[in-house]
This record gives sequence, structure tokens and C-alpha cells, in this order.
Amino acid sequence: MYIDDAQTAIPACVPNGVNRLVASSIESCYILLGYPGPIDAPIITPVMAWDKLEGFAIQPTMNSLGRISDSDNLELQCPTPRLIRLRDILTRHWNVNRKRFTPRIAAQLIGNLISCLQTNDWLKMACLRFQSYLRIALRNNAERLIKTKHFQALLQERSEAWLEPSSGDKDAKLLGIQSRQSRALWQCKEQTFTPAPAHQMAEWLIAVINEHLATGLAWRRPISQVVRRECDWDAFQDASTSWGIGGHSPDLFYFWQMAWLEFGPEVVAFILATLNKGSDTDAHINWFEYLAAVVNYCAVIVASQEERFQLPFPPVVCLHGDNMTSNKVTKKGLAKTDSYICNALARIHASIQRQARIGIDTAYVNTKINKFADDLSRDYLESWRDELLTLTNEELITYSFLPSRTSNVIGRIKRYRRFRLHPELIALLSKAVLTPTKVDLLPKTNLKNLGQLYEDSNIFTSS
Repeated sequence: MYIDDAQTAIPACVPNGVNRLVASSIESCYILLGYPGPIDAPIITPVMAWDKLEGFAIQPTMNSLGRISDSDNLELQCPTPRLIRLRDILTRHWNVNRKRFTPRIAAQLIGNLISCLQTNDWLKMACLRFQSYLRIALRNNAERLIKTKHFQALLQERSEAWLEPSSGDKDAKLLGIQSRQSRALWQCKEQTFTPAPAHQMAEWLIAVINEHLATGLAWRRPISQVVRRECDWDAFQDASTSWGIGGHSPDLFYFWQMAWLEFGPEVVAFILATLNKGSDTDAHINWFEYLAAVVNYCAVIVASQEERFQLPFPPVVCLHGDNMTSNKVTKKGLAKTDSYICNALARIHASIQRQARIGIDTAYVNTKINKFADDLSRDYLESWRDELLTLTNEELITYSFLPSRTSNVIGRIKRYRRFRLHPELIALLSKAVLTPTKVDLLPKTNLKNLGQLYEDSNIFTSS
């Protein structure tokens, strides 16, 4: 077509620019439709089919490139047929009665998951898990094929394609990788055993899809959480195996801390007995850091409901933590782990995020400078809060991550409210730690029962 963005400046700088712009547009349409000849049967083959031209008419809600763009609500939605196709793939190839899979089956599922991920950020928890299984399947196929005479002959062939000037920048040619070797890995008909977590994840996805289809609500994601931009709020959290978890937000004026004993004496005994033993059902510091991130996200949701924090668009919060694995789990998925505790926490996290419409980003913060959250996770506030009064204004700014221009830091910190988690959610999180396999596929979480901010309980008052 002849129309481009540069023509928007024509009317302002070219004599008779408007007429020229209209004439150029008409000429572009003329060529696009393949004139001369009738519209429905042009003599010259048109660039775009007529039915496509009618179907892609500009309108507030458009179905394009596999997703629905809603310009009225500024959202991206997932079409219902795509959800049905994903459910059919899960039901056919990943049900509990299917004990094995091939790389092609895994690749088909991952492709459909990624297409749905564009409009469902909370769906990311399922992607890395199946990608890990795909890599396992390809690795198993390579171990099988390496013993065959055919594959041995392929490996002995040397590729000289990288010497050709037309090879361009393709990695496969630069590395001398034969495409026939790759095809052999993908076309291998040998099957890989399907682990139990894969069946659990498939069962969870099917339950989520059925819930959405039953309620008639499309999977949707605000455009404000798709575009790359700075986050609206920052929040910090930390965890310790010796005492508990804690966090705060300098933007939303809250803090919180919870000892493991508040989750129940059984959780304390479980940590002492199984910490870092390596089993899929054992305790690990990574998952307690993830638990702290989930609680901190709940605090963000509760604090953001206040009128002074209302934004004209769905916000994004950046959760800062000093554990790389926890950050990866919070932002990208399950971090290639089969931990039952992580799986249960991820389902709870996804259930909350689906309702909250607050996007999540993560950032790593060094343990040495994450002092406020670290102190909140290691002992009760009453035992060390008086030390804050001995710090200078600059030291308090560094300690609490407040803006550098803050003049009265102590006065600002006194405005922090204490956040307390709702007893029902505490019980649900305890269940995820102690008996993760008994957590419901669709955990019952209510945004109104996440917790509460206490105005009369700040850092310098009793709890």
C-alpha cells in the first residue's frame, strides 16, 4: 500500500496536502482491491481477499491474530474456540489415563499455552512445567537414537554450509547442525513417561477452562499490563527459615510480618524436620520466599483499594525479593520444579491474580540492602523497632527504600499501617505447605477476605 505514517504530516507542510492525502488513499485502495474489474471478481488479483477486507473492518472489538482486542475497555481477550481447543488437547493427551507422550504432543500443548498466555498472565505458571517435560522427552530421544546406525551416520556427516556466503546468520548453519538430526529427534516415535505433576497441571487447566466457559467470561488482560512500562508501585518481602516472613511497601504505606508459629505448630515442626532435604514434598527456602511474595501481593491488593491509590487503569506492582528462584516463580512460572508445595502455592497465587487484575513484575534486590524486609522476617517488631530512631534520615531512606527527597522519614514511616492476613487464607496457605496434594484445583479465594489494614497499629505502636 502507498499509505504510511509519514502521510499524517502532509497536510501541515505540503500545499493542497489534504487533497493529495485523499487521492493517495483512493489510489492505494484501487490497487489493493485489484482493479480494473468488478469488486467481487477483479481482473488483477487483489492483494487481500474481499472477505478478509470485510471481516477486518475497523471496530471497537476486533478478532485479529488469534485474540480479541477490545478498544472500549482497553483489554485483550482470548476467543472461546481457542480455550475449547486447549481443553481438548489436555483431555485427549494429558489425562490421567495417558501415561506417556511424544515431543510433538508436548510441543502442540506448549504452542497453545503460549497463544493463550498473551491474554492471561496468570497462566504462565503452567508453561515452564511442560517446557521442562519437552526437554526431557527430546533428551530421552537423543539417548535412544544415539545408539542407532542411522543416527550415528548423521552425526559423522560434516556440514560445510557455514562456509557458503548465502548462509546468513542462522545459528544452525554456523554451528554445523544438520536439520536431519533435529527432524530425527522430533519424529522419533518413542514415548516418554508422563510424571504425576503433569497430570495435576492438566487437571487444573481443564478445571479453570471449564469454570470460564460456564460463567461466560472471556480470559482477558488489560493493555496497561502488556506494554512495557515502569511499575506503579514497589513492594519488598523476605523470608527466613528460623522465624517467619515479612514485607512492606513504601508506596502503599503498609508493613506486615508473620511468624511460622502463626501458621500453626505443625508448620514449625515440618520445617525443622524436612528443610532442604531435596524431596518434592519437603520444605525449601525457595518456596517460603514464594509464600512471602504471595502474602505481599495480597497486601498490595488490600492497600490499593483505598481511594487515594485508585488509578484510571489496571496497575502493575513490582515485588522485590532477594531469592532468584522465587522471583522466577512469581513472574515466569514454576521454575522447572516438581515441588508439590510450589505447585499448590502457584494455584493459590493464580486464583488470586485472576480476580485482582493487578499485574505483577519482579526485581532482584540484594540481601544486604533489603534490610527492612529482612528484619521483619527475623523477629517480632517490638524487639528491634527502637533502633530505627537511632538512624539518620539518609540511613532510613536507604533502609526503607523511600524516595531520596523525603525530608521527614520517621513521620513517613509512622504512616505505615500493619497488614494482617485473613484466618481463612492463613489456613489455606498452611494446607499448601503441609498437605499440598489436598489443596483444591480451584482454591476458594475471595478478594474481600484477603486481609485487613489496621490504621491504629503502625510500626511505633503495639501490635
